[in-house]
Amino acid sequence: MYDVSEKSYTRQHLLADLQAGFSPLEAAKRKWTAIINGGEDFGTYSCACCETYFDKDNPRACLLVCPLGGTEGCCNGDYSRWVRHQNSEHMHEHTFYAIHCPECEDIALGILAIIETRLQNRYMGAG
Repeated sequence: MYDVSEKSYTRQHLLADLQAGFSPLEAAKRKWTAIINGGEDFGTYSCACCETYFDKDNPRACLLVCPLGGTEGCCNGDYSRWVRHQNSEHMHEHTFYAIHCPECEDIALGILAIIETRLQNRYMGAG
């Protein structure tokens, strides 16, 4: 299970969190909190929503059920913005996705805010 004192949230952390009973959104919150606190993003390998909802035989099916990507999907939403920014602005000097500049931080904080809103809505019965 992920300990908030650790920098990065890895695949091993997500699997342990899911096994411990965390929802995919709760685990996603832990991942993005770690990124904001200086950790790396391991993409789909550390995404509990991808682990839970993605079906390699029917990749678009997750658009119907994923609470994070939703009908827009990660390829068209804020995560896509994160990836585009990382690739265009930082891959010449870094080989990993992380917060390297203020725009990175803004995008990551936006993703975390989306997760927190969806968690709140779920717990309040609004979705």
